[in-house]
Amino acid sequence: MADDGHTSMHFGNYRRIPLRLYLFDDGLYVIKAKKGYEKYLGYKVNRICDKPINDLIKLVDYYVSGNQSWITYKSSYLLTSPDFFEAANVSNTSDSIRYEFVSDLDTIIKYIAVIENVDWSDEYDSWRDLAPSNKTIMDTTGWRHILTNDNNIPLYLSQPNIPGFVEYIDSLNTLYIQINTSTSIKGLIKTVVNSNNSQNVQNLIVDLRFNGGGNYMQLASFTKIIPKIFKGNGKIYIITGTGTFSAGICIAARLKYYSKDKAIIVGQTMGDELHFWAEGKQFYLPNSKIRARAANGLHDWENNKYVPFKTFWLNILFGVPAKDLTPDIFVDQNFKDYISRADKIMIEIKQHLHNSKYK
Repeated sequence: MADDGHTSMHFGNYRRIPLRLYLFDDGLYVIKAKKGYEKYLGYKVNRICDKPINDLIKLVDYYVSGNQSWITYKSSYLLTSPDFFEAANVSNTSDSIRYEFVSDLDTIIKYIAVIENVDWSDEYDSWRDLAPSNKTIMDTTGWRHILTNDNNIPLYLSQPNIPGFVEYIDSLNTLYIQINTSTSIKGLIKTVVNSNNSQNVQNLIVDLRFNGGGNYMQLASFTKIIPKIFKGNGKIYIITGTGTFSAGICIAARLKYYSKDKAIIVGQTMGDELHFWAEGKQFYLPNSKIRARAANGLHDWENNKYVPFKTFWLNILFGVPAKDLTPDIFVDQNFKDYISRADKIMIEIKQHLHNSKYK
């Protein structure tokens, strides 16, 4: 009812099936499987409990707060949980769930049984399933990934186990900075400054597509300093995705504001609006013991308007009017690109650089 991604209920740890699914723009696909279930890798999930996936996403919207991008992102987690389907009255059991898998060659209809819970909470970051080398807060024993972990892994999936990293892309004369969480990253600014001084850096790419939040103050100086030290006439590309949320949005807003006309937003609509409530407190409902969170700090990253007794107090000092973070270049996230190890966002950035060069 609040329609705010931070004001929410946390139901705890859901048990899930021995498959990991990801909701791409072209469908829900199996990208990881526990030993014994490898045959489902690469299959598209057409129906669950005899219901189309689009209908189930609408169901998720009833239980998860936030905008449509955030609902889409969170669906990847919930659609693997028989516990969720039973609780939502889609199934009369949580022991196993009927899945319909389809491929170009055949269709498999199978009841998949739940396995022992291995997730730390229902706030699990589904983007981590995309990276075959991820070992953070998840079970990696006896699982097979659809992508083999080798040197052909695209850059954006290459280092999921660290908060962020910097790499110079020689072919584009561009410095790529990936930040997966809003936390302190030791030596980040120094690394960027040294790379900028030692390399022929003409453009910057700051990848926030997986940044689900944290403490935006940890990177506040980064968002202001980096645009200033970048003296070139090139562009500063800010990558956003459905998983860009909370402090990740704050970082994107500040970076765009200080980058001025150099900033170009690339990717997908973020997991919340520029007006949102955050901060707040968590508490337990007295009878069910379900953990709830009520956000009470108002954020306005569109106009930076101060509202007495509502605006989050740090935004008085660090808030900026970013105006709009709608992608200038919208890029679909499709399974066919993922399975071919193509980062469509980077391809679009490369094309944009090429077109800008010959204008």
